[in-house]
Amino acid sequence: TVVGSEKVITCFTQLDNGEVDCVLCDSIVSDGYIGKEPDKYVKAYQDESAPEQFGVAIKKGNKTLQDAINKAIKELKDEGFFDKNYEKWLGKGE
Repeated sequence: TVVGSEKVITCFTQLDNGEVDCVLCDSIVSDGYIGKEPDKYVKAYQDESAPEQFGVAIKKGNKTLQDAINKAIKELKDEGFFDKNYEKWLGKGE
């Protein structure tokens, strides 16, 4: 289930409260939260393939979720999902 919020701080509060399992946001934002509280959060994934990068933050120690996220991303990459949708929504890359 996807839950949206206009404020990232709300997302991290929901993560802390167990209302959500992860937060997807710009990597610089997730890096900031992780940097401030490295005992609380861990980066599960960071996309470095596009100029606008995003990261996924989860509660530290949730290895099962981290592994599941990484597996799903690998499968999507292997299927060409990212390449196909990048071109569809953002145009052909260089």
